[in-house]
Amino acid sequence: MKKFYYSAIMAALLPVISHADIYISEVVEGSGYNKAIEIANNGSSAVTLTGYQLASEYQQKWQNRYDLSGVTLQPNEVWVIAYYKNETTAASAEILALADATSDSYLVNYNGDDGLALLYNDEAIDVVGDLYDLQYNKDVTLQRCDLSPNPVYSEWQWKVLAKNDISNLGQFNAADDSCVAPPEPTAPAEGEFTVASIMELQGTGSRSPVLEDGSYTSDQVYLVTGIVTAIQAGRLGNDLPTGYFIQDAAGDGDPLSSDGIFVKGDVSALLNSGSDASQALTVGDEVQVYAKVTESYKWTQLIPEQSEGFDLTFVTGRTGEIAATPLRVLESDKTIQDTYERYEGMLTRIDQESDIVIARTFGFDYGSFRNNMIAAHGGLLFQPTQKNAPGSEGAQAVVESNAQRQLYIESFAKAPNGVVPWYPEFGDDSGTGTSDSYLRIGATLDGFEGVLTYSYDAFRFFVTNEVDNSNFIYTHVPDRSASPEVDRGDLTIATMNVLNYFNSPFGGDDNPLNDNRGAQAFDEFQVQRSKIVAAILGLDADIVGLMEIENNGFDSDSAVVDLVSALNEQLPAAKQYAIAKPAGAKFVGSDAITSMVIYRKAKVGLEKIDVLAMPRQAVPEEDFPVYFDGKYEDFRPTTKYMRDTLIPTFQINGPSEKSLSVAVNHFKSKGSTCWEDLQGGYTDDNGRRIYKVEDADLQGNCEAFRTAAANYLGEQLKEYHGYRVIMGDLNAYATEDPLLVLTNRDNAPSGYAVKAGRNVKVGREELTGNAGEVVTHSYGYINIVPELHPDTISYSYNEIVGTLDHILISPDLRGFVKDAADWNINSAESTLFQYESQYTGDLAKYADPFRSSDHDPAILSLDIIDAVDNNLSLAAAGDLIALPATPVNMPSASSPKEGEGYRAVMDLTQVGVGSLAVGDTVSLVISDMNRNGVVTQSQVAHIQLTEQQITRGWVTHSFQAPVAGDFVVETYYNDARTSEQRSSVSEAGSFGETTSAGSSGPWLLLSLFGLLLFRRRNA
Repeated sequence: MKKFYYSAIMAALLPVISHADIYISEVVEGSGYNKAIEIANNGSSAVTLTGYQLASEYQQKWQNRYDLSGVTLQPNEVWVIAYYKNETTAASAEILALADATSDSYLVNYNGDDGLALLYNDEAIDVVGDLYDLQYNKDVTLQRCDLSPNPVYSEWQWKVLAKNDISNLGQFNAADDSCVAPPEPTAPAEGEFTVASIMELQGTGSRSPVLEDGSYTSDQVYLVTGIVTAIQAGRLGNDLPTGYFIQDAAGDGDPLSSDGIFVKGDVSALLNSGSDASQALTVGDEVQVYAKVTESYKWTQLIPEQSEGFDLTFVTGRTGEIAATPLRVLESDKTIQDTYERYEGMLTRIDQESDIVIARTFGFDYGSFRNNMIAAHGGLLFQPTQKNAPGSEGAQAVVESNAQRQLYIESFAKAPNGVVPWYPEFGDDSGTGTSDSYLRIGATLDGFEGVLTYSYDAFRFFVTNEVDNSNFIYTHVPDRSASPEVDRGDLTIATMNVLNYFNSPFGGDDNPLNDNRGAQAFDEFQVQRSKIVAAILGLDADIVGLMEIENNGFDSDSAVVDLVSALNEQLPAAKQYAIAKPAGAKFVGSDAITSMVIYRKAKVGLEKIDVLAMPRQAVPEEDFPVYFDGKYEDFRPTTKYMRDTLIPTFQINGPSEKSLSVAVNHFKSKGSTCWEDLQGGYTDDNGRRIYKVEDADLQGNCEAFRTAAANYLGEQLKEYHGYRVIMGDLNAYATEDPLLVLTNRDNAPSGYAVKAGRNVKVGREELTGNAGEVVTHSYGYINIVPELHPDTISYSYNEIVGTLDHILISPDLRGFVKDAADWNINSAESTLFQYESQYTGDLAKYADPFRSSDHDPAILSLDIIDAVDNNLSLAAAGDLIALPATPVNMPSASSPKEGEGYRAVMDLTQVGVGSLAVGDTVSLVISDMNRNGVVTQSQVAHIQLTEQQITRGWVTHSFQAPVAGDFVVETYYNDARTSEQRSSVSEAGSFGETTSAGSSGPWLLLSLFGLLLFRRRNA
């Protein structure tokens, strides 16, 4: 077939004004940098090229423009531009000698696959080349032989000369008789075709009714009339060919048959009613197509017949306007696939009633190998094991439903990095330090228009209009919020994944593996830090477990100190964080990343922090497979590891004065390969066992190892008295085996077996043997977030969502729960907003919490802290009482001894106000916090003031005995630190050097009070 080429922007760039005298006359695409473009004037008068530009196509726009305004062409004169960057990067000397101008722009550094255009006032008046044929001009010289400019590239107008042939460059060439236009095409004669409507050819099923069983293309030619609704100017991948969509102007009123169809054919040189091949297609044109019907991988299409190299598609000269049809589900539709099929090829409108929800935001699709978005009908696509037991019928039903409900949201051209073509304002700065133009999982689409196709076993919706942030309605996942929308109590606990927060490449200390899994450049790290700081500030939690932070210690150049320092710069004193450090620890575990705990020492005390060494799986080497998927692949060494768990125990002033132990975890990932994952397979002809990774129960890899870890963790936590919380990234969805062990078996079928992996050990202790272990018990923790919000999500893997990060509470803590939630700042957001710059183009990055990580933080709100009870009269609460000018009979200071209790005294006259209200709360804190904010022990007392305490101007509190070493005593009122005094306790019991900060002076006193341990009394 002879092609008549046209660029991807054909209709938009066609000229209205005729400039027949000025045209591109020669294009040289030689070896190396031998590139040149010649333009000519074949008129009878000189032309000054004001308003003219040369341009090449890039990303379907005329770019790399060269302004010709200073050029004047005399009659029969040419002008040449060639490539030159420097002496060694340039066209040949022979070409440069013929050039009138040079440039190092991509305009003249092409490879024969870039369309070229001569523009006048931004309209293309002459076009050379084909965007989608990679070799239209490769290694040849094109010389024009028909001297008429043409906005539609026609191959017959050009002579093809040899590579590097410049024999005519720089010379005006007259018309050449070798250029011969092709003969006029002829339409089929009567009796050679059948007139049919689009609806008759589409039918009411998944295949065209005119196709015989087993046939994929009709023998019969049909004459079909329709209005053009969308144009695909060039091939997109392997699934959307060049062509256009047409729709019947009136339809047949039958919702079971589609009124539209795709025509696979030329869009740039169609025939008009006089068989003149100069008509380029535009939306709204009425066309008549002589075509056969074909099923292309379950997509019904028309393939036009050919005559003299032309598609037999005629533009009638009439026009029409097709209104998009709203997508609706009918009761007769057995599945949503039936619904999509009824709209195949039609211009369709998705509105709120269509109930199409974003399942994956705009990103890379490895199936079609381009960027697109995935939506789904009826709601989110949940992990099958989020609400169903692994391997169950319910889980399998979710898999099938997820596959059926998907709808890909596409653009007609391959999207550049960081650009959503149908959402031009996406990511634009709103002037508030963030963007109001974003995409979020769970948003319902409202006002999208496009055409439906089918490829890669999925329906695809190609968007024809532009949208903005008003086209999204947040129904299934909340819209963005500045902080978690939870009912707050007096103590909040949160878990936060910080997405490989590494500062070692930027001057920080090294981790044990000298490995970097985080930002690759300092500007990326700065974005990462700002986003994580914004997220933690928004959480406003009192205790935060951090996952995926670099394991490079606790010194001033560690990642955790870097992060907490940035946090505390933006917080009032009472809300600043301290870093909980296990005594004597340099690192936490031996991996490059670890878990950490930060907390507000003005809210809770830290009694201790333990490191629980978690299990490893050490399968004997001889039992590990070496043949994988048919080839030798040695997986040894066989040991698999689990990161250590941190367990801080906090002191809270609450009912029964119980302690609160919080286990912060990061279990083995689903992407690893453990022994149990390699047990499927077959025996080959040589008697070798060939193993394959199998996931029959839909839990991902290493679930048996994670189950063993969960069982071990539950058993170890029995040794911790008081309230208990298990939180962090358990790498298991809500009803998978590790959660069934830690919580309950309510969602598991009768007889469901939970098995821990084989050869799991801690130290030298063997937890399971060669056969593994069936775990029959559960530990009864409550997975509090899904209990309160059953449809919650915290992680998205492609288009599938669920919760990998959990907060599990001991049953005795349930009565103190105010609220709990996942804060969807990450899982619902586009990955384009993450700190990495690769694959995001010029998209702006913001110091906001959105996509600060790939996991959502989870938060638990408790009402559990009691101020010290001073038998406060409720009738007096709120009464303002004047403070004395100086404290009345305030106790004097004395030196604490190691092992002895002591009493702290706070001078209320120094808090900066003249009066206090009965019931106001002040806090006293003692800790061993160093200058980096690192703490191994701390104590806090919250004292609700009585009239007597305010009147005398001071209050005391008795603390547990300190240990030898440095410590600091702080007092707080209304989030402000009112005093800070650093001291030391020697073994002999005397104070070391004392320093003060703030307004402390001598008024913050410590006096001997006896060995009081955990008893808390006030005067």
